[in-house]
Amino acid sequence: MHITIMSSKQSYSRKSSRFQNFRNDAVNKLL
Repeated sequence: MHITIMSSKQSYSRKSSRFQNFRNDAVNKLL
């Protein structure tokens, strides 16, 4: 169970990292 949670968390962070980079780029342009 612990392994499953970790793997699902990893795949989620992989997906959100793309959105995070997009948001960071937008913030950098605003600043």
